[in-house]
Amino acid sequence: MNMKIIFDISVLGWSIRDEKAKTGIFRVIENLLFQFLKDKNIELYLSAIHGNYSDVSEYIKETNLGIAPSQLIFPNKKSPKRDSIFQRLNAVEYKLDKINPSFYDRIQLFVFRFFRLFADILFGLNQYKKSIPTRFRTKEFIFHSPFLPVPAYLAYSELHTVVSIYDLIPVLYPEYFLDNNNHLIQKLVKYLNSNTNIITISNHSRNDIVKVIPDSAQRTHVSYLAANNIFTKKTFDDHMNKVLDKYKLVPDRYIVSVSTFEPRKNLGTIIEAFLNLNSSADDIQLVLIGTEGWGPSFEETKRKFGEKFNSKVRFLGFIPDNELAFIYSGGLFFVYMSLYEGFGLPPLEAMQCGLPVISSNSSSLPEVIGKAGILLDPNDKEGLKEKMESLISDSNYRKFLSTLSLEQSSQFTWEKTAKVVKDIYSQIVEVGS
Repeated sequence: MNMKIIFDISVLGWSIRDEKAKTGIFRVIENLLFQFLKDKNIELYLSAIHGNYSDVSEYIKETNLGIAPSQLIFPNKKSPKRDSIFQRLNAVEYKLDKINPSFYDRIQLFVFRFFRLFADILFGLNQYKKSIPTRFRTKEFIFHSPFLPVPAYLAYSELHTVVSIYDLIPVLYPEYFLDNNNHLIQKLVKYLNSNTNIITISNHSRNDIVKVIPDSAQRTHVSYLAANNIFTKKTFDDHMNKVLDKYKLVPDRYIVSVSTFEPRKNLGTIIEAFLNLNSSADDIQLVLIGTEGWGPSFEETKRKFGEKFNSKVRFLGFIPDNELAFIYSGGLFFVYMSLYEGFGLPPLEAMQCGLPVISSNSSSLPEVIGKAGILLDPNDKEGLKEKMESLISDSNYRKFLSTLSLEQSSQFTWEKTAKVVKDIYSQIVEVGS
């Protein structure tokens, strides 16, 4: 008997309006979708509870996935205009629904929700609010939201519900976020229904979830992630030279770090350790890749190191995966000193491209890197400097770690991830039947 899965792909639609929306979570959802579509034992349906049906439809069209209309659980009377109004109303309600509301906050939210009752009728949005029809809300189906909170009307139905929680950083370390009293994950935890199962991405994250939500131990499951198959060790050919020339990079003369530019990623430690390297690194650059977040602009570091900072530290911004694979492959090694991660996809991508890895030993990162890389305290600038100098000067050490990287990364595949998720679904149905 086929497993009947409703998989929410709202996040994939976000990429239609912004290429930078193709984050780690986007990759997770997309790769799980690809695996589910290949599985003949899954009867797959797709939803978009965010209400971005037009964008999701465009994503499906662009990716040519061969999804039949009967697999899409979309409202009959959907339109780009309704999509936009629904999302705007949701955005206002989200902003008003504070984690720790004052009396005034509660009044504002009550008034808005009263107003919204009329707005939903006026603009025909009631189908959007309960977009999964009653016939799907039975024990035959599993609904999995791989990012957004499960809507209450589903959580309290007979339907088996699953939500992915990648980490609890906004709950445990709110100082790492600007909007630290109104984060999506904080709300997800606050409104999480006791019937909803949780899939997370490392044992470390599972331990955090159980600490914060003590009654979740029996319904919190772990499924490791994998890197995109596009990340493989590339050879030094014309294609690689073309990519490296585009970004003015010289093969084996740069160190790579990939992350959002924000305080939690601890880029300041990497930059300072790099700029204090000995003369063996005179012709080497530090290449920082990722979207701009918030936090320090490194002005103090710039003043301290002057022209050396400007000439040796490169901020390349967002780079698409097909080019990033070549940049990984052409580098000396990869550095990742994050203070906290739910999993840590960038180090895994780098290892899959055969790069030696230096990483912090915090949170989930040892689970990903194992014994294949160099693990350090995230604030150990001197230790980082020494290990970077060792890798720069010792090509045999780099080759040894490169081999270990390829071996370790081969343990993480999307086929394995999808199988684990599917096994979790089976457990949920068995327990709930």
